[in-house]
Amino acid sequence: MNSEELVAVATDTAQTALAHRIVTPHSKKKAGELLRAVKQLIKQSDEQIGPVVKSAHENHKAAKALMKSVQDPLKTAEGHLKECIATYTAEEVRVGKSEREAREAQAAKHHAAFVDAGLDATPPPAVFAAPPQKLEGVSVSERESAVVTDLTAFLTAIATNSVWHEAVKVDHTKLTKLVKVRGPVDGVEMHTKRVVSARS
Repeated sequence: MNSEELVAVATDTAQTALAHRIVTPHSKKKAGELLRAVKQLIKQSDEQIGPVVKSAHENHKAAKALMKSVQDPLKTAEGHLKECIATYTAEEVRVGKSEREAREAQAAKHHAAFVDAGLDATPPPAVFAAPPQKLEGVSVSERESAVVTDLTAFLTAIATNSVWHEAVKVDHTKLTKLVKVRGPVDGVEMHTKRVVSARS
């Protein structure tokens, strides 16, 4: 059958299978037949459409490899330049703050001398340091991100306050392997799921 016919048969078979319910030994037998038919259609689609997918996949891989060869060095360069700009900007901010504080101290000292001499009773003038240089088409901002520095303390916080639960995702595959190797652990149960397999 051609691809359009295969799609039509697959759609009909899938709809029949999804509507099927097992309530008797006969309907269970029918489910087995439907399951084998489904597997057969999957196998047929692999044989008929698989080569097209494989060719497209190989072309996709070649195109991705070409793009990678172009973009990887550029992305490395981008990361390097961003890090350099961020580091230099942070230094500009630090130096600007130090410079401002030094100028403020100097202004306060001069102002105090004027006040002591009875020449000036106004507050010392405001002192401004030069802001970091801005680059055309480039923005520099500050973003905060949380980093776990003490896993034990963080796990204790999670255990005592459920608000932190949404920040954690459990790797169930790894957890299952660990429980099988190391044995039971508090708060974890092993559940058994029946798995059905069929030949086409």
